[in-house]
Amino acid sequence: GNQGLYSILESIAIRANNEKMETNVLAVWGILLEGSLIKTDSKGSKALGGEGKRIDFILRILLVQLSERMDKIRASAGETLHQLCANALFQTLYFQNKHQISHVLSTGPTKSSRDVLDFSDLDAVFKSILSMFGKVTEDLQDSITEGLVCSGGGLTQAVSTAALTAIINWMNQTDSKLNSNDRTLVMLNSITRVWAAWTGEERVSIPVMKTLDHILSRVVSQKMSSRKTVNSTAHTNFNHRVIFGQFLNLIKLELRGTQSSTRLTIGVKLLCSLLPFLDWQDEETKVGVGEEEKTVVVNAGKEGVRCVMLFLAHPFPRVRAVTAETLYEVLMTWEHFFKENVLKGRDKYEKVVECLRKSSWMEVELPTVKGYRDQLNSLWN
Repeated sequence: GNQGLYSILESIAIRANNEKMETNVLAVWGILLEGSLIKTDSKGSKALGGEGKRIDFILRILLVQLSERMDKIRASAGETLHQLCANALFQTLYFQNKHQISHVLSTGPTKSSRDVLDFSDLDAVFKSILSMFGKVTEDLQDSITEGLVCSGGGLTQAVSTAALTAIINWMNQTDSKLNSNDRTLVMLNSITRVWAAWTGEERVSIPVMKTLDHILSRVVSQKMSSRKTVNSTAHTNFNHRVIFGQFLNLIKLELRGTQSSTRLTIGVKLLCSLLPFLDWQDEETKVGVGEEEKTVVVNAGKEGVRCVMLFLAHPFPRVRAVTAETLYEVLMTWEHFFKENVLKGRDKYEKVVECLRKSSWMEVELPTVKGYRDQLNSLWN
C-alpha cells in the first residue's frame, strides 16, 4: 500500500522551470520522508493525528497545482488526486472530502477511475474545482483559491483569462445554498486568508492584488454601483465594511518598506480602487490593555486616502504617476459618491480632479511634487 501510494505521488515530481512547482515538490517529498501515510482506517479514526495532517497537506498542494499554467503539471496533480480518491488500491485510505473531490474530478455516468477530466481544458478544470467551494474544508477551499488567483494574476494570458473568468462566473451564480452576494463574500474571505498567509511573498501576493483589483472592477462595483451615501450599498446583504477594511490593512503591510517597483505600482492601483468600497463613517474602537486602554476614532476611508497621499509623494516617479492616474480614474468613475459624500460639494471635487490632471507627478522634483500633494491633502481635509 505504501509503495503504491509513493508510486502515484511520484508522478507529481515533474521537473519544471517553475519556482512554485519546485517548492511544492520538495514539500511533498519532505512529508513522505517523515513516515507512513496510510495509517488511517475507513472511518478515519486516526485521521486527526499526524498522518491525517500529512495527507491533508498533500491534498492542499495538489489542489493548488490543479490551477498551474502548465498542462503537464495540472494533469499530474489531477490524476494523482483522482487516484487517491477513486483507485481501489486506496479504498481504506480515509480523508475528509474524499467523495467530493472524487466526484468533481470524475466524468461520465460511472464515475470510474478511468473517467477523468481533460486537464488541458482550462475552462472545464477551473469550473470543476470551483464547484468544490462550500463542499470542502476551509483549508482545501483556500488552496483552490491560491491556485486560481496565482493563475488569474499571472503572466500567461490564456491561463489568466480562464482563471479570472471562472472566478467571476462562480461569484455571479446563485444556487439553493448561496446567492451571488454570499458567493462574493465567500470568495473575498478566502482571498483574504490566502493573502494574509503570503503577505510579502511576491510570488503569491502580486497575483492576489491583481486578481482582487479585477474582482473589484468586475463584480463588487456592480453590486455597489447604486451606492448613494456613505452608509448604503446596492444590496443590503452585501456587507462590505469588514472585508474591505481587512484588505486595506493587508495593502499597508504589503507595501510597508518595500523597494519593489512592481509590488508598489500594483499595490497603489489596488489601494486607489479600494477607496469607494471602504467605510467612510467614524467608528470608535478601544485599543491597548488595562491602564493603557484608550478609545480612538477609526475611519477606513480617510485612512485609505492618507495612504494614497503618501504614495503621491513617493521617491519613485513611476509610483507617483500610477497613484495619480488611478486616483483620477476612480474619482471620475465614482463621481457622484465622492462629490456628494466625501468631498462634500462640486467645487472641491473639481479642484481635486483638476490638480490630479494638470500636475506633472513624474517629471518634476520631489519638493514640487510634495507641494501638489499638500494642495490635494488640504482639499481632502
